This record gives sequence, C-alpha cells and structure tokens, in this order.
Amino acid sequence: MEHIISSDIEAQNLIKKYKLKDLHNLIYQNLIEVGIILGEQYSFINNQTYPRPSHPNINFRKEVIYTICGIIISLRTTLENEKKATNNLINEYPDIDLLKFAKVEKVADLIKVAGMQNNKAEKIVNIINSDIDYESLKQLSIKEIINILEKLPGVGQKSIDCILLLGLDKPSFIVDINVFRLINRLFGLNNELNFNSKKQVLEVKNFLETNLPKDTKLYQILHTLFLLHGKYICKSKPKCRECFIKRYCKYEKR
Repeated sequence: MEHIISSDIEAQNLIKKYKLKDLHNLIYQNLIEVGIILGEQYSFINNQTYPRPSHPNINFRKEVIYTICGIIISLRTTLENEKKATNNLINEYPDIDLLKFAKVEKVADLIKVAGMQNNKAEKIVNIINSDIDYESLKQLSIKEIINILEKLPGVGQKSIDCILLLGLDKPSFIVDINVFRLINRLFGLNNELNFNSKKQVLEVKNFLETNLPKDTKLYQILHTLFLLHGKYICKSKPKCRECFIKRYCKYEKR
C-alpha cells in the first residue's frame, strides 16, 4: 500500500526535502520554494476531495472505482456540491459489492445536488459495469493505463490525470484551470492564456513534469497548493498585492 500523507507538517517536510536536490536548475528551485511557501499558507490535508486508496481521511479511503465516480461527479460543479454528492453516493454504496448494483435513476437522485445528474449517473453506471479491472491498472505503465481510460465515456485528459495521480498513485501532474493560470503567470509560459488549447495545457504539464522529480506524493501536494493559490489569489483578475509568492512571478513584474 502507498504511504499516506497524514498531516500538513508531513506534506511540508516532503517538499522541503527536495530543496537542495538540484541547485543548477533555477526553475526546479523556484517550484520547490513556491511549494514551501504555499504549504505554510494552505492546508493540504483539509483540501482533499476525491475518495481514493491513499486519502488522508480513512472514511474516504476507497477503491479506484470510487475515485473515478468522484471525478465524474466533480465536473462543472462547486467543491461544496461535489462533496455532498460524493458523500451521498458513498453512504448509499459503501463498498464495491453494493456499488456494482447501482442503477442510473438511483445514482442520479443521489448526486442531484452536483447538477447534470442524469448525464453523470449514466456515465458512472457505464463505468461501474465496464469489463475493466480498475484495481489491476496500477500494475501497468502510464501509457498503457491512458490507452484504456481514454475509451471510457466522459473521461478526458484532466480526468485521466486525476485517476492516474490520485486513484493509482502514478506521477502524472494534474493541470486544472487554477494550476494552468498560476504556472503560466509565474514562469511566463504564455501571454494569451487559453485553457481550451490542448497545446497550452500540455505545455504546462510537460513544464512541471520536466522540472520536478517523479514523486507521486510531491505531485499530489503541489497540485493541491497550486490549485488553492490559483483559486484564492491568482484568479482571472489576480490579487497581486496580496500574493506572498509575487517575488517569483514574471506576470507581477511586467
């Protein structure tokens, strides 16, 4: 079983252990230093959502199939409604033996608070009833897993990265809109940001994975911290005056 990060102190210490690892790579150093600062401002532990095998909260420590269900539920909804809907699903189907008998109508009713419930419920039930052995995916390479997951209905690149990193503990950095915006601004990757551009999103993903060590836990922690800073400070209209990492930022220095 993968090691489980159980406290914010442990998360902060994991980032700090990389501080002096690659002194010749300034981008690496900046990413780690930014992570250390953000780790002192935001809680990693209190901002974990999707149920998964390595979830800090034992009540949400669930099999990979629950991770995938949580990801589907989270599409186009708020964090609060995602949590409510996911909790409803878990409470009704607390183990796989019950989950495999889930019906579309019942699932739709359980996740209604998250919106698009009929569409999401149909995808969830199709995924549950698929022939894929989700637990065995961990034995495969990232490329092999992607080839399998991209055939699932309603599962795009970001969802696949979430399944890889959170459900299967594979080092695949998740680039959501908040991470995309923050990293672009910090390092000046693109002036005209377009999250709908697969090229730009892939550029950010490759930038992070090229300059960071392939450590799954480090990816999980940094993703959460980058996401939170993008959500609260580095918004579409950034609060640069309130930003505590602005000395690293090329956008702020323009």
